[in-house]
Amino acid sequence: MRLLLCFLAFTALAARADIVFTEIHYHPVEEPTFNTDGTPVYDLSNDIHEFVEIQNTGASAVDLSGYVISGGIDFSFPAGTTIASGAFKVIAKTPARIETVYALTSGAVLGAYTGSLSNNSDTIRIKNAAGEVLDSVTYDSKFPWAQSADAMGAADRFTGLTSSSYNFKGRSLQRVSTSWASGDPANWLASSLTGPTPGSAQSVTRTVPKPVVTAQNYAQTSDGSIIVRASQAVTVNCTFSATSSLSSVTLEYFLDDVNSTTETKSTVTMTDLGSGKYTASIPGQVDKSIVRYRFKANRGDGLEVVSPRSDDPQIAPVGTSGALEAWFGYYVTPVRTTTNAAIYDLLIGTTPLTQMNTNITQTSKRTTAGSATGIPRDKEILLAKGQTVTATTPLWNGSQPAVFACNGILYDVHIRYHGSRYHRAATNHSFKLHFLEHQKFN
Repeated sequence: MRLLLCFLAFTALAARADIVFTEIHYHPVEEPTFNTDGTPVYDLSNDIHEFVEIQNTGASAVDLSGYVISGGIDFSFPAGTTIASGAFKVIAKTPARIETVYALTSGAVLGAYTGSLSNNSDTIRIKNAAGEVLDSVTYDSKFPWAQSADAMGAADRFTGLTSSSYNFKGRSLQRVSTSWASGDPANWLASSLTGPTPGSAQSVTRTVPKPVVTAQNYAQTSDGSIIVRASQAVTVNCTFSATSSLSSVTLEYFLDDVNSTTETKSTVTMTDLGSGKYTASIPGQVDKSIVRYRFKANRGDGLEVVSPRSDDPQIAPVGTSGALEAWFGYYVTPVRTTTNAAIYDLLIGTTPLTQMNTNITQTSKRTTAGSATGIPRDKEILLAKGQTVTATTPLWNGSQPAVFACNGILYDVHIRYHGSRYHRAATNHSFKLHFLEHQKFN
């Protein structure tokens, strides 16, 4: 009897299907489009461009009858649905839209599933007809997951991209290795700017994903405070998801001058603390210093930036010629005596500050052209008129990059003058700040 039970257990295990999630498009770019009568072309309130993708990694075709997807979304596979060895199946909220947007054959996409994928964090799982969980993924839109899979990761004002150029697509989460753990953020990359690939192989596939930084922090070395004072050394720590093929872990940092993008960068070899943990020290700096840092390592293909990830939104104009890059950072906060609950430091370069004033003092004032009197000078209107929009194009509502700090924490923001369309002035000393979705303030 014991031999028979062992045989049955082995048979059940061997027959278990290898069905895994390989793509999750939880936050498509959905810019509204309109008919000539002004009505919207699509109802975008129902997440009609979401989808998930599964793959059969086994050697044989699988009958998906009785299989279900549950969690943030719910779907039961129709009887008689099969998936060939190595093949993909796409399941969507609105199958017809996915087939149209990605030029897929009619009937190629299953659905509709009920519920919707959260734009922040969610869990999805697939179960076979016996109720066994074959695969489960709990994704997140924030560090250490690939942030650009959250639509484009940040608003256009931060990324310099034009979301309408990626409309109904954007970037999805794509699995790197079907044999690696589903819950490891290293195993998921944001798809390229060309968009998701429903029903096809992922952009990057590896047997073992490259390790990523899953935790990082800084603190004043003397007392562990995140409020860093002048002349005080700072300890920076990070933790990697794995140590396979990992070497030459390095901390790169520089002092950010808001009026320059040619600052000298320094590097220091990080000390290996074991279990994927590393530490390094940055020397003390003067008051009001903006210190930016990032982690580099050799993960088998030479020294490269590891974190912030290359598929995180590049938002800060700190690279060569003002190229946008992603960095961590902290602010050296002066000692102050005040009865206020909080003190805010706002730092902006001379050039963007001048551009802010230019934006609101154009002739003709706040319009796209003299022949379009009264129409606000806005990016979408200029594009619709076929005009070129660059980083310095005067926009009446245009914002400029700046740095905001409070309680030692550094925020990359965009700033503009505040007030109505016709009553903005530099002399009012009134501003509006835009914060990143993944780094909100209060």
